[in-house]
Amino acid sequence: MVASPANPVLAQAFGGVVMASDTASGAVSYDDQGRRFVFVPGPGDTSRYALDIEPVSGQMSDAVMKNLGARSQEQGFKAWTVLEVQAKLWSVPVLALLRAPQQDGGGIELTRCDTNDYWIVVGKHIQSREC
Repeated sequence: MVASPANPVLAQAFGGVVMASDTASGAVSYDDQGRRFVFVPGPGDTSRYALDIEPVSGQMSDAVMKNLGARSQEQGFKAWTVLEVQAKLWSVPVLALLRAPQQDGGGIELTRCDTNDYWIVVGKHIQSREC
């Protein structure tokens, strides 16, 4: 499903929506054509989120696939979208994570909401409940 002006919503996650929008506020990602996508949390949700979206039709380089340990484009893009979201929420360059990926969750909850056209990951920073 490709988002259209009539129905900009691509997917749902964490009680919010991933949508195509030039103006909506929220976690942002751009596809290879420069289209802007946003994760808009549900009403009253003040959690910190990150979004990555990549086209299913995209091609990943062999070098990046090798660093990700991927054997197919699908595996590569699924791993890359997770890495991008982690980088955004940890405020580190994605290439630093590519060289030394973190094995633990690092305080992030991830949700995949892929479509026929896009690999999509939404990540939520898990707030500490301690006072």
